[in-house]
Amino acid sequence: MDIVTLTNLAHAGTLTVALMGILILMIYPAFRGVCVFLTLVAVASGFNLLESLSQHSGYLVTPIFVIGFGPAIYLAAKQVIGGKLTFVDVAHFLPMLAALPFTAYWQEVIALGTIWRLAYALLTIHLLWRFSRHLAQVRSDSDEFSLQWLVWLIGVSSVLNALDLVRLNFQVALGAHLNMLGFAFTTLSSLLIIMGLIWGFNYHRDKLAKLSTLKHTLCVVEDNNPATQPKEQCSEYQAIFSHLDEQIQSNQWFCQTRLTLQQLSALSGLQSRDISRAINLVAGKSYNDYINELRVKHIKQKLKDGSNDTLLDIALAAGFSSKATFNQAFKKLEGQTPSQYRKTRSS
Repeated sequence: MDIVTLTNLAHAGTLTVALMGILILMIYPAFRGVCVFLTLVAVASGFNLLESLSQHSGYLVTPIFVIGFGPAIYLAAKQVIGGKLTFVDVAHFLPMLAALPFTAYWQEVIALGTIWRLAYALLTIHLLWRFSRHLAQVRSDSDEFSLQWLVWLIGVSSVLNALDLVRLNFQVALGAHLNMLGFAFTTLSSLLIIMGLIWGFNYHRDKLAKLSTLKHTLCVVEDNNPATQPKEQCSEYQAIFSHLDEQIQSNQWFCQTRLTLQQLSALSGLQSRDISRAINLVAGKSYNDYINELRVKHIKQKLKDGSNDTLLDIALAAGFSSKATFNQAFKKLEGQTPSQYRKTRSS
């Protein structure tokens, strides 16, 4: 099998996988943006296949899609985390349409499109980071909604795009064979990334579907970093934090699974904003870290008292919603797994 045939098979595979992904995800409203991205991928793969099989060097369409992939994945991520897409968002695709008359200069269009795509990748990663940071401020189960896998896929894709841009600029030096080999590698890698993207959204679909129902998604996080706040503000919130901390521990509110900032506000009678700022400024932690630290402290006391319950039962009773989040929080605080800690205590 020659390289051209392998590349064409990869394009056909990407087209098929993208269409299958659309059929799988289109029934979920939160994934409509993802389906738009997959539609763009499918159309681009179709044109790539047609242009490759064509025996003449006619008018090229495929270079413009490189410009559209970045905005498409950004808007898809925005909708997944609860953002609302409007007609104005169509403006993100105007540069792609504007490049259509210039595809005869395909190398320049692809080069600019790759840079454009990398810029949008950084924008998407920043959006996901901001969302993760905000979620940690308002939910004790924020780790369950982690989109780290998506960040990794976007990061790997960006590295491959950058390498392909290097290949594009050194085609003459590389020669025809190495150039085609590099193009085939990029195409196959893109196929694997699309497969990973579809698998990730489908695997996490139930959790991600909840994001669209959370009222606090995509809210701008306040700057509650103690280093950037006036020192007198910490003293102002000290009394609030002391009262709040005493209430939480004496009533063991942290044992409530998926305790949110709004729920804690209702229990304590304090404003959500005051709770958040008190924890951030006085404790120097996010809301998620603060609640999980109380849970781990409670679990350690249970183990110290000689509880015979399983670690998972103790963790669930302490408010953790899953074994994975429990292990992650415990190891983050103690530097060892719960099992290792229990063995150390019993030895």
